[in-house]
Amino acid sequence: MAGEISLQSDWEICVDFRLFLLDQKKGKYLVLEDAFAKENCFHGEMLRSPGFDNLMSLEEFTDASNGYVVDDTCVFGAEVEQFSKLKAEYYVSKTFNAGDQKWQILLYPKGYGEGNGTHLSIFLSLADWKPTPPVSKIFAVFSLSIVDQKHADHETWTSKHCFTTKSRHGVCRSSLV
Repeated sequence: MAGEISLQSDWEICVDFRLFLLDQKKGKYLVLEDAFAKENCFHGEMLRSPGFDNLMSLEEFTDASNGYVVDDTCVFGAEVEQFSKLKAEYYVSKTFNAGDQKWQILLYPKGYGEGNGTHLSIFLSLADWKPTPPVSKIFAVFSLSIVDQKHADHETWTSKHCFTTKSRHGVCRSSLV
């Protein structure tokens, strides 16, 4: 957790933590939530990262017949709660690693650019540009998805983008709100 040093010793934070793992063969997510967590409240000096240290056996996870790893690719997701109450212009995910780079997902609840005010917009963003010559480029092929929680009719956009020091955000993907 960022910024915990500034908190007093009697602080407490409770979390509702869910992790989504896509079964790519069935097109459905395995949802892991609080019931699997050892603790869901964090106190003063008890800081540790929320998560699941025994999420799934590697054997089950990598078994191609289960659909979690397809073509050497797995899909994890995050849930945005109380979407209607989001007030900021945009939200940034925690940084994650893919390839040799650090990335983030940017979510604009009220849209961005041509989608401003009419669409939800999401971007893949290069989080930490390593010092490189100005002509350096990072080419990425990526997919961003929005899960239809009621009908399993998910929207997925696959895109290609050449990230540079002047173009650190991937192509905007929007969905009608």
